[in-house]
Amino acid sequence: MREGGLQDFHIAAHCLKSELLDAWWLRWRDGSLAAAVTTGRQLERLKAGDLSHLDHGEVSRLERPEHQRFGMCGRLHTYPVPDRPIRPFRGPSGSPHPHLPKEPF
Repeated sequence: MREGGLQDFHIAAHCLKSELLDAWWLRWRDGSLAAAVTTGRQLERLKAGDLSHLDHGEVSRLERPEHQRFGMCGRLHTYPVPDRPIRPFRGPSGSPHPHLPKEPF
């Protein structure tokens, strides 16, 4: 690769995975881009003194995958995919947070 093979490697990798580009784009758009846009909107609301979105928070978790899967940059499926929705986590008291009672103090 030091002698010019890197470009050939990139071309070969593109040929192998180009059919996945549309799915990757959708996952990016619906995952990390959507999260960043939401964060930007929340920051704008905070700057304007609007705190109302803070009332909609919840604690949730993803189910542990049956088998660990890693990609080149870390774990795959960091953001949920349509067949694996995020389910809100409920503690023993029925509260969304395991250490807080269901009703406010």
